[in-house]
Amino acid sequence: MNMELMTEREHSAKIIKNIKDLTNVKDKETSNEEIEYDSLKDEVKDQICSFILYCNHPVTGRFMMSTLQLHKDELLPTVLNKAYEVMKLAPYIPIERCRLVKYDFKYHVMEQSFDLDEFQHQTIGQIVGGARLYYPLGLFIETCESNEFFHKYHDGGINLKISVVDLSTGGKKGPAKPVRVEKGWTVEELKQHIREVIM
Repeated sequence: MNMELMTEREHSAKIIKNIKDLTNVKDKETSNEEIEYDSLKDEVKDQICSFILYCNHPVTGRFMMSTLQLHKDELLPTVLNKAYEVMKLAPYIPIERCRLVKYDFKYHVMEQSFDLDEFQHQTIGQIVGGARLYYPLGLFIETCESNEFFHKYHDGGINLKISVVDLSTGGKKGPAKPVRVEKGWTVEELKQHIREVIM
């Protein structure tokens, strides 16, 4: 017979050696999987756009902010839908009466409107110039009433602060309000806009 019986001691030693060999192989596999997972996480990080999202709630009027993380290849309608969900605007206002605007949170002014008729086929990465973990701009989800129209905001406008002054006393009536002015406006258009903001 060419089979030999193993003693209990030899059997135990062989099993322990096999277990150690298997553990070493598993450790190497786990280590390789962790490296692949970490590199995948880094790759995904490079494709994420992270914004602070702002909104004036259409019912309470409360100024709200939240974080909005998006893949750079998401189209603007998808981005608007996610922003709408994050701010929990349903059922208070339909998504058709919402749009996204580039928002300057330092001066509290709208910088550029992202209307769907103009930007619907562009990705958020194209609109904001690539994926980053921090942007020096915010996104504002703007709403309007059913009988209102959105104002168009063009990139490159001018930020002003407007104060109302009581002519009889020469004192200000309340704090200055930030106003976004378009470069090509006439004096009459500027006056009209100031009236809308002040009223």
